[in-house]
Amino acid sequence: MFRRSPKLVVAAVVAVAVVVGVVLAVTLSSGGGKPSGPTKAQYLARADAICKTTAAKINPLIGRAKADAPALLTGGSGAQLVPIFRRLEAAAAGGLAQLRALPEPSGDHAAIQAFLVPLGGVVTALGDAAGDLGSGNTGKAIQLFTQTLQIAPQVTSAAQAYGYTACSQLVAALRA
Repeated sequence: MFRRSPKLVVAAVVAVAVVVGVVLAVTLSSGGGKPSGPTKAQYLARADAICKTTAAKINPLIGRAKADAPALLTGGSGAQLVPIFRRLEAAAAGGLAQLRALPEPSGDHAAIQAFLVPLGGVVTALGDAAGDLGSGNTGKAIQLFTQTLQIAPQVTSAAQAYGYTACSQLVAALRA
């Protein structure tokens, strides 16, 4: 039989202690198994910054669209609105994509989706309205723009319920 030397036993104990120490250090530095992701305050700060930038782009376009829209009701072609709606949809879609890309706080997915889903509906309706205006389907474009007005309160309500500040004002120009 092999007889274990005391030096070998000490070396084995030290090696095991080093391995356990390394494993503990790695576990603790990676959050110790806690869910990663931002806090709600960090998420809201990032999201509201995106919404503030997006609002600065879309609000003037919404104002121009609303100023030019009455011509559609009196038989205007709507051609002057096509580039406005295309820029509006592009800016809104860009902001929505940035919001969707943000890491979410743990356990808040449903509340965040309650805001992002109707906001996506607004963006889709604006894009569809631009397409309809471009193809001369003014009636359908008016219907879609009216749809955005009906969805806007859902966006605002969900944003306020979660605690967004700038995001709760994102579609305010549609209602004004």
